[in-house]
Amino acid sequence: MLLAGSMANAQKKDSTRYEKDRARLKGDSTAKEKLRDEGITKDLNLSHGQKKSMDSIHAETHKQREAIENDKSLSDAQKQEKIKALNKQQKSKMNSVLTPEQREKARQTRENKKKKDESSGSSGK
Repeated sequence: MLLAGSMANAQKKDSTRYEKDRARLKGDSTAKEKLRDEGITKDLNLSHGQKKSMDSIHAETHKQREAIENDKSLSDAQKQEKIKALNKQQKSKMNSVLTPEQREKARQTRENKKKKDESSGSSGK
């Protein structure tokens, strides 16, 4: 019985830790996106102006995504559809900031990451 109690307590601690981590990441999705994209943009040798433009695009997209997620009048499917369109719009804006060479390098980096994720059994999302 003591063993069962300690196991339940350990599971509760793990669950609480998971929830805290999840809440921290959810609350700071721009930081998470920024970290993810820094890996790509670092290789692209962006100019100062390009970096500022990218940051602006990220911030605006984040605000719009939050508005969609908090819109109680939308169903989950509608939210998902709007976020998909927003992501497509963000990608288009970001591509307009990049030179053709930078766009190609970013495309190759994403493809390589996707292949790596698939080979390791991860979904990549």
